Amino acid sequence: MEDQEKVLKYLVSVEKIAVEILADKREIVMLDKRRNQNREALRDMSKSSQHKCWVTVGSVLIKHNAEATKTLLDADQKQLNIDINKLRS
Repeated sequence: MEDQEKVLKYLVSVEKIAVEILADKREIVMLDKRRNQNREALRDMSKSSQHKCWVTVGSVLIKHNAEATKTLLDADQKQLNIDINKLRS
């Protein structure tokens, strides 16, 4: 009887860890997708000669200064890299 309880506790702990790992993997995929979108936006902005660009903030579109937007995207890229590296370690 004790062996069954030990096995059950072990399996429960393994299952909890597996759920955490899968949640981290999902979050890494989501953050990586966002990082790629930022990278695409930065690349597109570097090709453009416009001084203003449209930025999505939540569900709102805002026309914003291109240089300030580039700065925001760069900062977001750095934070995304930090978050992804934390989840991977």
